[in-house]
Amino acid sequence: MKGTYVATSLAGVGAVGGASALYFYKGGDSVETLRSKFAGALIEDTETTIWDAKWDALKKGSVNGDNENLKLALSKKDGNSEQEGKDALKRGCKELYESPFKNREDKNFLDFKSYCAKNNKEKAGGSELIAKVDTDEGWGTKWTNLKSHQGDIDSELEDIKKKDTTSQEAERKKEIKAWCEKVASELFELESVRYKNFVTYCKP
Repeated sequence: MKGTYVATSLAGVGAVGGASALYFYKGGDSVETLRSKFAGALIEDTETTIWDAKWDALKKGSVNGDNENLKLALSKKDGNSEQEGKDALKRGCKELYESPFKNREDKNFLDFKSYCAKNNKEKAGGSELIAKVDTDEGWGTKWTNLKSHQGDIDSELEDIKKKDTTSQEAERKKEIKAWCEKVASELFELESVRYKNFVTYCKP
């Protein structure tokens, strides 16, 4: 028999809206919400630059899940209703924050990741990567630093580090840049080794 989710307020927890919620499945088992699982990725009301970026992304995209406010927001992408669309986007995201996290293929989670949550680049301050071209000397500096890296390192970045071949330095810079671009757009989840390496090797 299919159960029901009941939201219980947890005052003073998390970002955006103050109170958080824990959902209880009928029968007493607690269920993680998107807020509790991805607390560090939630967008504050005051982070207007990020909200504007999410609005632009929504206008170019589509809604996968069943959140009515996100659907309403998308319907406002044309014409003179932009503010209504932005407001509906925020409402929809706040509703998703309190919804259960089911799995990473869940349609509402996909909407959360695309339109309601910070990626690694946004979490790290939103500035661009070192340079748009891999021949820039900034990438060369990062490659030099990576070769002598000590401590924890992301497995993909470690694979690049192991290719310490002077004759292929240009290739290594391309690989670091490609890794940075990939990680920049990933959902921020926690202060992981991957995220810390991103800040170290991808930011100016």
